[in-house]
Parts: sequence; structure tokens; C-alpha cells
Amino acid sequence: MTMPSTEPLPARQAAYLVLRAETRGLEFKESMDWGEIDDRLELVRTFMAMSNLPDGGAVVIGVRENADGTYTTVGMLQAHYDSFDPDDVAAQTARYADPPVDMRTVKGLHEDRRFTVIEIEPSTEVPTICRQAHGSGSGVLREGAVYVRPAGTPRTEEVHTYRDMRAIIDQAVERRIERFRELGLLPALGAESAAGHREALDSEIEDLL
Repeated sequence: MTMPSTEPLPARQAAYLVLRAETRGLEFKESMDWGEIDDRLELVRTFMAMSNLPDGGAVVIGVRENADGTYTTVGMLQAHYDSFDPDDVAAQTARYADPPVDMRTVKGLHEDRRFTVIEIEPSTEVPTICRQAHGSGSGVLREGAVYVRPAGTPRTEEVHTYRDMRAIIDQAVERRIERFRELGLLPALGAESAAGHREALDSEIEDLL
């Protein structure tokens, strides 16, 4: 359900605005319209990439990047703000992501300005893969692609090297092992068993590159 614009942005989400710097797991966007396909595809790429990070991430809309590289919290236009219906954001993202991205869209006011925050949880067991091609240019989505947020300058890009894919595989293995332990199905796992799980995941995605 969409939070009305009269509600303040919760403290957890407002804390992102204080950081004023992008990271692998945090991206700022100026006011944009979810209904514009190019903007939507660009965001979906970022959502999928952040779901492949160990700790997920967040996209904050309503923050402008200045010429000197600093950021200013300017808020969103009302029409743009209204376009971000949480259910539609999740549904449209699910059209392209496999497995679906676990996400939460929170909207509200901060210092009398409108902001939308989309929080992305890490994929629990397997890497998030693009299952449908769409678009062109910077927002293009390619079927079968795995998107990542590499170290260094915050950005979203497609996996092109085995090293990057290997890192995602290892993350997925650790999450799967942890889930089995939580369910009581895997009380103890030695190095040999862990290696076996990694080999199984390797075989699942070896055709992606």
C-alpha cells in the first residue's frame, strides 16, 4: 500500500539521506517517473544488481548529483512521487528478475520534501538473473545476464568475468548453507561438503558466460 505524502519518511529510510555519498549498496536518483520505460529499466537493472550483493542495497529517489560530485536532497515532483506504487514496482521488477527480487518501497516526507526509498534484500539462495530482454542503451536488459555492483565507482554492470561470477556463486552457497542450518537440515558442514555445493552451483550457471 502506498504511504500518503503527508506521512514522514521513517527514520530508517531517512538515515540514507544523511550519508550524501553513493556506495555499492546505495544509489541516489534525481526525481524520476516510474512510468517512463527507460527510467524503469535502469532502476530494474540496479535492483537486480543489488540483490546480488551480500547485504543487498537501497535506491533513494529525490537526491540530485551536483557538478562537483556532491549530492543535494531536493525531493521528488508530486507526479513522479505518485508514480511509484509499491505493488507495481515489485510486479514490474518481477517480470525481468529470476528469482523475484525481495524488495520494499517506502515513501514519505523529509524536511517537507518527497522521497521514495526502495530497499533490496540479498538473493537468498541463487544469483538473480535477468529472464527477459528489453530496452537499449544504458537501461538495456539482456536475457540471461547477471548484473552486479562492482567495487570502486558505484555503478551497475553485467558480469563479464569468471572472477565476478565466482564471487556471486560463493555468496549464494553461503546463503544456502546458512538457510539449511537455520532449518536444522545441516547442523554441521565441512569444507568438503561446502565445496560440493559450490560445484553444484557452478554447473547450474556455467552457461551464463
